[in-house]
Amino acid sequence: MFEGVRVLLDSGAKLILCDTNGERENGVHMSPQELLAAAQGLSGAGIGRLRGIHMSRKMERVGELQFVQPGEEFNLR
Repeated sequence: MFEGVRVLLDSGAKLILCDTNGERENGVHMSPQELLAAAQGLSGAGIGRLRGIHMSRKMERVGELQFVQPGEEFNLR
């Protein structure tokens, strides 16, 4: 999964939504900590393109990683 996140980041994508519902490492879904590790070394603009989704409980952020909130809209122009 780590390499896939890096490929997406290198692709120039403006927004990358990652399923971060994993409660433990090495599960079916990435945990927020695993996504942060995959994005390690990115500055604000890079990490700002990532958003965690599909959490089992309401979360706004873990470190620099933000989570999509219900009703949130994005304009990718």
